[in-house]
Amino acid sequence: MSTISVETSSGDTLVRDKAVRIFTYLKELTELRTDVRRNCDDYDQVVWWAEIPREKECYCAAWDLGRDAAREDWLRVERPRRKRWASRAVRLGAAIGAGPPSELG
Repeated sequence: MSTISVETSSGDTLVRDKAVRIFTYLKELTELRTDVRRNCDDYDQVVWWAEIPREKECYCAAWDLGRDAAREDWLRVERPRRKRWASRAVRLGAAIGAGPPSELG
């Protein structure tokens, strides 16, 4: 088996050493700013994928595991659509015998 020796100049070694030191510095700086959490008990609040209600306004990417999901969202909760207040006022007025809302005021 033959070995190939690669000769590097002292300039290449110096540049490589500087690059390693810069990335080591950046990694350690990031670790100082970031709080490392090793356990879910360390979080203030935890939401499990299984606890997300299976309603039409909710979507969770974990539900599509194994399928070809084309969605980019991991979690989406939409505001539910409610019926207009005018139709509720008409039904309420009819229920109490007051007529349409124009006759209420």
